[in-house]
Amino acid sequence: MKRSVIFHGHFYQPPRVNPWSGTMERQETASPADNWNERIYHECYLPNTEAIIKSPEGYYEEVNNFEYISFDMGPTLSNWLAENYIDTYRSIVEADWKENNAIAVPYNHTILPLDNGIIRHAQIAWGIQEFEMRYKRFPAGMWLPECAVSYEVVEDLVKAGMKFLILTQGQAKSVKRLYGRHLYYVSGDKLDIRHPYRLETGAGYIDVFFSHNELSTDISFKRLLENPVECANRIERIFGEKHSEDLLVTIVTDGETFGHHQKGTEKGLAYLLKYELPSRGIEVTTFEKYLREHTVGWGVRIKDNTSWSCYHGIERWKSDCGCGAEEGSDLEWRKPLRESLTWLSERIIEIYMEKGKKYFINSPWDAVNNYGRVLTDCSKIKEFHCNYVNDEYRHSIEVNKIMELIHFSFYMFTSCGWFFGTLSRIEPVQNLSFALRAIELVKELWNIDLEKEFCDKLNEYPDARYVWNGIVKNRRVKPEEIAKDFWEVYRYTGIHRNKRGDWHLEVIEEEKVKMENCRTGAGFTFQFNDEPR
Repeated sequence: MKRSVIFHGHFYQPPRVNPWSGTMERQETASPADNWNERIYHECYLPNTEAIIKSPEGYYEEVNNFEYISFDMGPTLSNWLAENYIDTYRSIVEADWKENNAIAVPYNHTILPLDNGIIRHAQIAWGIQEFEMRYKRFPAGMWLPECAVSYEVVEDLVKAGMKFLILTQGQAKSVKRLYGRHLYYVSGDKLDIRHPYRLETGAGYIDVFFSHNELSTDISFKRLLENPVECANRIERIFGEKHSEDLLVTIVTDGETFGHHQKGTEKGLAYLLKYELPSRGIEVTTFEKYLREHTVGWGVRIKDNTSWSCYHGIERWKSDCGCGAEEGSDLEWRKPLRESLTWLSERIIEIYMEKGKKYFINSPWDAVNNYGRVLTDCSKIKEFHCNYVNDEYRHSIEVNKIMELIHFSFYMFTSCGWFFGTLSRIEPVQNLSFALRAIELVKELWNIDLEKEFCDKLNEYPDARYVWNGIVKNRRVKPEEIAKDFWEVYRYTGIHRNKRGDWHLEVIEEEKVKMENCRTGAGFTFQFNDEPR
């Protein structure tokens, strides 16, 4: 009987750009790199496309690990890689073209069970659209951020056309033979993960692969891949000595484990998958291939509202559950942060649905659901206007600003904003920065001020006032400040045209700088012979 292994890496970085400039600011904690994306790129993404190993025959070779693993890559990371390191990005995309081993991921890593229905639907739609544009095919499966799952989420995945998803061993509740009657309740690590399961919903079914908890944890935190032989021994013990059917072991980790969290382990991963496992007759495969070649014979029921990184289900992203506490910190800020952002999101949706009727051909939310292609490639904005915007407002800057408002209102819920121990960390500050920018856009577009009521809710946590006024608001950058900085560069370098984050800048005549926002189309011209105007 055949033995197979699927090794899945979840690769992701949150949206780290300043929402006013579109540039990524220097992050001191990422030293010696300028920011965490840069640091992790050099420690993980680049090394995993060119892992140097010694073959059994004794010669050195370069291995692209993305050709051997299953992987998902968050759109916010893919966008950054495509803009900054195109060769590495191509190595990753082309790995999928060879093996069809990539899967989709919702757009910006929100906790889907906590999203309301229309946001959740758009997050999934944007993730699929981004995947289609990058990999030139429709995805068969979707990674759930933090493996956070509910039956509502699963139904949305089924409706979106997804064929499989990945969960952890402890998220199963009961199993049974398909078409059988007897239920077997599973708890802890009692689930047999050596084959996929079928999960039935009111919308249809989806197949579920469960990772092996202990092995995945030891690879993630105990540096098991420093010894590929021992890792392969562990995998063989999971298969067991005698078996009468094809068996599968699924291993799931953060992709950043290899090279970033654990220096050099991208080499152990490459050797394990290319040489060590095949030498033992163990096939390294993908989820899609496995489903094509095997019939699913078991059904499963899952535990509702669970995740892989919170012992309390999904409480880590809405309450003081204890997960993620840091020395000297409390977690009482999580609840007011979730509640204030939820209130703001609901008001934005309410205003958008009311005001948006005059801008769009069909439902305003139909336009939102199809905006993912623009987020992946801003040159698609003209096509978006032609397909979804009424003639009167077609190609207008106003519509672009409205879509940026929705974009930022989604970014407010990026999961890492709740993951750690303090409200003043860069992750919740980033979420609140997106909230402030969304508030500004609502006021700019329709003269509706939401800030006071938002802050009243946020300030239920005593330190929130300082974070909002002393940190978040100080991140704002005015267009004239970007233009002035560019003018100084021009004076010393002679470079008269440049792109900085979301802005295209050009010196059009002596002491005059023209700038245009590549996302909204908003344009400004500044004269620098006196004070900027």
